[in-house]
Amino acid sequence: MADGYLVSDNPWMNEAFVAAAKEAGGEAEAEVTPTLTPTPTPTLTLTLTLTLTLTLTLTLTLTKAEAASVLHCVDDMSHACTTAHAVRDVAARLGTEGHLRLHEDDAYALAARWPRVSGSDAPLDLLWLDFGSGVAVSRNPKPNPDPDPDPNPNPNPNHSPHAHPNQGRLDEFVRAWWPRLRPGGLLLLHSALTNTVTRAWLEGVRARARGGGGASGGASSAPEHAPSDPFGGDEVATLSFLEPHKRFQNSVAVLQKRPAGWGEPVHTTYP
Repeated sequence: MADGYLVSDNPWMNEAFVAAAKEAGGEAEAEVTPTLTPTPTPTLTLTLTLTLTLTLTLTLTLTKAEAASVLHCVDDMSHACTTAHAVRDVAARLGTEGHLRLHEDDAYALAARWPRVSGSDAPLDLLWLDFGSGVAVSRNPKPNPDPDPDPNPNPNPNHSPHAHPNQGRLDEFVRAWWPRLRPGGLLLLHSALTNTVTRAWLEGVRARARGGGGASGGASSAPEHAPSDPFGGDEVATLSFLEPHKRFQNSVAVLQKRPAGWGEPVHTTYP
């Protein structure tokens, strides 16, 4: 055993190799490459190919420990050029249709009906959020979410200068789906680093992790009209991956749910 690999079919112990060496006239040396065989480990390999649209949300759930995993795709099919419906055909060609369910629905409204629609109340392992500019469908340059706006507001000095008035839709999504994510589960947010709308929201999450404010965009504190913490008080660990050679659609931000009292298991004393 070496780093989890079992070295098998060692050529120096292989009878055919020994016989060939003798035939060549003695103790011949040869360049050989041992075969490395990974020790058996239960794994799941999932390949998904589709064109994403503004309102597409993907969730991965394991209904039971012994059951097959299921990829749930949620799309309201409202985009004029949507190809989300084609995912069924792709899955059929790959022979993975048994692991896929496509829901033509609104992701925000679906959370409340999820156990009935999915047939299970089991927690989700992963949420992939990729509705992009769907968090900012309104192009009104001066929308104000406050129903009774102050005509002479005092700007919050701690509020992100890049905050977008519609980024609250991200809070709305998290508030609806975060409780359905298992402890240790992941929320993956596509393309959140280099655009104004989602970067402001992500900075709020980072500030919250540092103990400096809510997820709704404040660098140190959320604005007064901001809703309550969409993460329900859970600790949120964040990690972002950037594709620096691209200007659009170029990153993934990973948010891990770490509620109080939860942590990865400890199996050994040393690494």
